[in-house]
Amino acid sequence: TSPTMMSYRRTPRAKKRGASTSSIDITSPLTEAPKPYTTFSYDTNLYVEEKFKDTDYRYATIPRNEEFHKLFKSVSQSDRLLDDFSCALSRDILLQGRVYVSEHNICFNSNLLGWVTNLVIPLPDITGFEKTSTVGLFPNGIAISSKEGKNSFASFISRDGVFEFLETVWKASGGVPSTIDHSGDTQTSQVSSLLQKSSMTSDDVEEEQTDNSEVVEEKVSSQKVHVLKPDSKYSYIGTHGHGVTHCPYKPEDNKETILARVNLNCPPGVLYEFLFGSNFTMLNEFLRTQDSRDFSDVSEYETNADKKKERHYEYIKDLNYSVGPKQTRCIVTETIEHYDTDGYINVVNTTQTPDVPSGNAFCVKTRYIMTWGKGNTTDLVISYWVHWTGSSWMKSIIEKSTKGGQESAAKALLDKIKEVLEENIQESTEEVSTAVKADEEEQEEQEKAELGGSPVETVLRSTSPITTILEGVSIFNVLVIVLLSLIVVLQFQILRGLNGSSRLVFD
Repeated sequence: TSPTMMSYRRTPRAKKRGASTSSIDITSPLTEAPKPYTTFSYDTNLYVEEKFKDTDYRYATIPRNEEFHKLFKSVSQSDRLLDDFSCALSRDILLQGRVYVSEHNICFNSNLLGWVTNLVIPLPDITGFEKTSTVGLFPNGIAISSKEGKNSFASFISRDGVFEFLETVWKASGGVPSTIDHSGDTQTSQVSSLLQKSSMTSDDVEEEQTDNSEVVEEKVSSQKVHVLKPDSKYSYIGTHGHGVTHCPYKPEDNKETILARVNLNCPPGVLYEFLFGSNFTMLNEFLRTQDSRDFSDVSEYETNADKKKERHYEYIKDLNYSVGPKQTRCIVTETIEHYDTDGYINVVNTTQTPDVPSGNAFCVKTRYIMTWGKGNTTDLVISYWVHWTGSSWMKSIIEKSTKGGQESAAKALLDKIKEVLEENIQESTEEVSTAVKADEEEQEEQEKAELGGSPVETVLRSTSPITTILEGVSIFNVLVIVLLSLIVVLQFQILRGLNGSSRLVFD
């Protein structure tokens, strides 16, 4: 069957005379059940008498709380369950399961044919809620925004009751109410668009498709993906297939030096686990190849003053210089600027070296941007810049030395990543859903033809002074040099001719 085509109009247009004014009934077929909470009575099989703080909501019974902690072993045993609801987590497909709300977390569990999905969202990390509608028609969804991204849940039987419950628990836990969206369903405009389309004549529809320049084609197909091997030491819960994504932040527009652009056979979330996850095997092995030793423990990710997650560690790096210090302490901070495995990941590594000359006046920042590439792969961009916090007469020397060191380290890191991919990744096949604009398909085919169908890999390496000089010479300068050379040769020939004539006269 051919893929479904969906189109929409940017601005509303007046109806044509004689157009039908009939409407369609968009009432959800799901009848909203009464709210499961009441101040005066409760089900003793589900709840205990004790209430959560100063709310009217009670704690769950001990058996329900024990079952909750069996599902989510990472949640503290002191974190008591309040309630749970049947719903579905929106990913490439709807993962049917249950959402569990405790004193400090909102958790989701799904077990479909042995494929287990667990999600834990700490209440302090939540930045807002909003009511949503499934396919723009059924008002039974809730989207939860957090510092790590947005998660959408659908198929709530009593959406408004659950929304009020989540709002109350979040406020009681110290959430900021101003970020909650009470405006209603975010899909209202889509419903209005459907109502408008239902009253169009055939001429309207034809004109609509002609005027609309953005036609989106939804494709679901069996595609090759890259998954972790069963015996891998790493773990990843997320999608393995996705359309191409982009990061709005452009390092080159912010005076950052690009070290590498490379395409890797794994999802962005898996690459993140290799580089910045809780398994430090690759990190330790890579740093040892860079003459580093005496590693400290890597801290857990914590929220900084800018409300971003960051972690810290230190190590000693040996310096192979004939003069100066023989080693330096490296103080590292890794900050998650943005984390969305369905969009892009942006992490900045900040390294301070206080034991080198002027070491307290600067630090080196390295940025890693991971997006979805073609063929369910990852496009990785590595860039860096030197951040100065003080003055130094050695500034130019330090920046030149840093450039060479960063380029060498980037090349070594990519070699290590490819080695880890070979050890931990295998190919598989999954159903993947992608949305592609019609005009983008032609552009992708053109780019593929230009690249010969192979992934692009660019690693910047150090250049010699001669190469740098040649790159700065323009075509105009070359022509001028050639012309001057010809003039010199002609003058030399003329002088030789004059000297010959003089000898003939004297002879």
